[in-house]
Amino acid sequence: MNCVEFKESLQNRNIREIACPGDDNYETWRPIRNTRFDYQPFCIVKCETAKDVGEVIKLCVSEKKPFRVRSGGHHHEGMCSGNDVVVIDLSKMNNICISKNGTAWIEPGASLGDVYKKLGDSGYTIPGGGCGTVRIGGLVQGGGWGMLARAGGLACDALEEVELVGANGDILTVNEASHQDLFWAIKGGGGGNFGVITNYKFKLMKVTKVTTVSIQYPKTNKGQAVVQEGQAVDQEKLANTLKYYLEYLPNFDLKFTSSARVSPYNSDGNVTTLRMTFQYLGSQKEAENHLKGFLDGLGQNYDADYDITYQPEKDDGDDDDDSLTNYEAFLLLNGQIPGRLKSLIGDLSNSEYVSKISKLLSFSLHPLNQISSQLLDGTTERPTTTCEGQRLPHKVSSAFPKDDISIAEMAKEIVDYVDKEKFKVASTYLSIHSLGGKVKSPEQDSSFFYRDKEFLLQFQAWWNPEDDKGDDYLEWIKEFRNTLKKGNYIEGGFINFVDRDLPLKDYYGDNFERLQEIKYKYDPDNVFRFEMSIPPNNPGSTL
Repeated sequence: MNCVEFKESLQNRNIREIACPGDDNYETWRPIRNTRFDYQPFCIVKCETAKDVGEVIKLCVSEKKPFRVRSGGHHHEGMCSGNDVVVIDLSKMNNICISKNGTAWIEPGASLGDVYKKLGDSGYTIPGGGCGTVRIGGLVQGGGWGMLARAGGLACDALEEVELVGANGDILTVNEASHQDLFWAIKGGGGGNFGVITNYKFKLMKVTKVTTVSIQYPKTNKGQAVVQEGQAVDQEKLANTLKYYLEYLPNFDLKFTSSARVSPYNSDGNVTTLRMTFQYLGSQKEAENHLKGFLDGLGQNYDADYDITYQPEKDDGDDDDDSLTNYEAFLLLNGQIPGRLKSLIGDLSNSEYVSKISKLLSFSLHPLNQISSQLLDGTTERPTTTCEGQRLPHKVSSAFPKDDISIAEMAKEIVDYVDKEKFKVASTYLSIHSLGGKVKSPEQDSSFFYRDKEFLLQFQAWWNPEDDKGDDYLEWIKEFRNTLKKGNYIEGGFINFVDRDLPLKDYYGDNFERLQEIKYKYDPDNVFRFEMSIPPNNPGSTL
């Protein structure tokens, strides 16, 4: 069956939005977020219902056509598409329905930005991820880390039920009472392994006040680095500051979640920098009180001349509470300035303006090359991430710290590696995301294996499409992770930050065999397969 015949067969099943090569929409629908991969799918089908998904799966199985499932196209290794495959695109399935009982049904094509905005309008949220253009379907099944993790757990921990289309095209209701083993598997087992989830039911978090805090070392002064570009940063002091932060993580109040970044540059130039960004569920006054012990120790024990910024005051007449909404905090973390804050800087002089923008964007989890007036429109010379909407070539990897390691020695290895090579036009850095809190809760029964860890390492490299040094950036990621691996500091990986160079079992630890058995139970013929899918294993087999 050629693509035209395949398309006609689906149209006879009342599926209308299908693109074959040569069709008007094909080139518009074809690209994915990571432009390292330029696949030519057999066809792309935009489904609107679970029934549509089931019909596509049935036709693919009968015609022996491989398929991939795509919600937003953010898969870091491009495995949501492929050459000569049918792409089941879920982007039109983006409804968000909030119930009065504090739950919400959210379809897989809903973006995190839209989810946070709509839930926030009702005073709710979920412990989702940090990137606004990521869709729910790609986030939740891998676990889903975000800046509410310590207070609310991973995104998958908020799940109460899903609607799932299985390998035979049937629609299943999956929860603690129905298909309990499958419910366990899809909470951390990675997307695309066990079926296509077409609707997610979440238990919502009530959030009214959020405070964001940014701490940076070395210190800056009104947008100008104290350590100037080209000068050597005090690597020992930087490593000690990182060590202190990592060792202190278990002591933070559970309302704090944080993400640190060790970068070979900052907003003023090629100055190796540690930046710790915190999100606190509460007022600025409460956040300041809870941070006092950490800051006292940082100054007294490590003599770190750091720069600290709380989110700017809002001009709303309330002098007692400078907290943001969760959605406003989310925008800041994505390098965007909420509308209410933009209005505070419109009449400033140029120098004041640059300083204010610098402080506003110090909350962003994404690196910036320069501070200028252009940043109000979200533009920078150095690429950041696809969270801003632009498709970029990139590579990420991940790991968790081993137990009983020397944090001091690992921190030194990290700083030494980051400081030794500074690419001119690429963004290369290490993110360190805090865990603990609700993530460690024994009540969270899921296939996410690394719940006892205090933090997660994410190695990142992003570059411009026209840059011909992509292989150098891939090698930077590989060697960075290998350096920490050889030092016996790290283990495992996080499937949301997938790296095809890691063994599949590393992502699932001791849960891998159980996941294989569940895969065999629900997909014995391996209908849901791709390069890094979980293979089925018959527990009764003697082979």
